[in-house]
Amino acid sequence: MITREKAIEQYKRNGEEGWINLLEMVFDGKPEGIEITDVWPKYAEMRIDYTGFDKNFSKMVQHVCFMSTKICQKCGKSGRRTTIDNWEMILCDEHFNASEAQDKEAWDWFDPEDKTNTTQKIGGIFLLVNDCDEARDFYADKLEFVWGWNEIVYYTKQGVAVGPSDENFASNFILLKAETPEELALIGKQATERTPFLMYTDNMDLYFSRLVERGVPVIQKPITQEWGKEAVITDLYGNVWKIVE
Repeated sequence: MITREKAIEQYKRNGEEGWINLLEMVFDGKPEGIEITDVWPKYAEMRIDYTGFDKNFSKMVQHVCFMSTKICQKCGKSGRRTTIDNWEMILCDEHFNASEAQDKEAWDWFDPEDKTNTTQKIGGIFLLVNDCDEARDFYADKLEFVWGWNEIVYYTKQGVAVGPSDENFASNFILLKAETPEELALIGKQATERTPFLMYTDNMDLYFSRLVERGVPVIQKPITQEWGKEAVITDLYGNVWKIVE
């Protein structure tokens, strides 16, 4: 375990005062049951090691680590990725120019002071289904997905969000009930006959055995490929899912 004071002292000793406010955010947001074991920079990004699990804390740590890639480690101003004598750092132009290193390069393409930069991420993939409750139950009970009601409104319809039970719930599907004849015809065929979905697992044998026990339709049993074990299944509507360990 590392205390707030030791973490701050460590960053000051390494000349990384610019990230101390980010450290404070992490310690301020740490819930009961979470212990921070180490804080350290790697590849120009703050890293936070901790024990225990809390979904909101995990999201907050992920966000803080992302923020560190935009903030000068020395002073906290807007920064960009640089290489100083083969050591990757996030520096503002002032600290980059002040470095007397023989080998240095600032290789982010964007201007850190350019306020027109934007950040995007996938919020969800809309999937047409016959019945939201029926589809939700399949993904939750058969594939072990987690679910919740999604607030995104799409053509005035709200859908159920489902996704693999990873700690960040980063990628999810928004199940939408098909209503028109055109939509009904697309159920299970939104990607024609090709494989639209790829899912990773850390234990193919265990996960696949549970899918078989639950009656999930199997197209291909696990086989060993050069990239790992691979299996192919379908969901209740015939959408093809490739699973890779």
